[in-house]
Amino acid sequence: MERTDVIVYMGDITEPMIGRLMDCTLQAKRNGSSGIHLHISSSGGNIATGFAAYYHLRSLGIPLVAHNIGDVASVAMLPFLAADTRLAGLHTCFLFHGVCGTRAVNTIDIRDTREVLRHYEHYASRYAALFDARTQRKFNIRDYIIDGNTSRMPAQVGFEKGITTEQGTSDPVIPEGAVLWSITPNTI
Repeated sequence: MERTDVIVYMGDITEPMIGRLMDCTLQAKRNGSSGIHLHISSSGGNIATGFAAYYHLRSLGIPLVAHNIGDVASVAMLPFLAADTRLAGLHTCFLFHGVCGTRAVNTIDIRDTREVLRHYEHYASRYAALFDARTQRKFNIRDYIIDGNTSRMPAQVGFEKGITTEQGTSDPVIPEGAVLWSITPNTI
């Protein structure tokens, strides 16, 4: 009998949240899941953690369907793009902006500033390369993550830009008999 697992992920891309996602997906795989549906709404978060989520999800070796159920913003695009089937609800959207972050220092000199810039350029380049590969370069992400522009894109545009894999929008569906998981800040 086929077993589908549905993971509802609602929250930022943080180490505790992605750690819980990894735990859930590994347990689903150990328990014989034939596919995972990731229903996701996230305003983004830590870029290094987003890359870890992407590569973890790609490594599972079982079909992954991602469904935007609210907003998929910023680095939350990485776990969303990990899926081979990517869908979006009618009134959902995607948000893109330049790579940014915070530094826990009070004083910064020119050397530190250059290091921070190299750090952000490195992440922006990796993000752009991954985005291009998963969307077949239908959308110039560099205008946003490298040049620092911001764009909020309605779900209806997702297919023509290669972000979603099916034309139009659809409500998320939980298959009959699916095993259900919930990842929110209150569940970690």
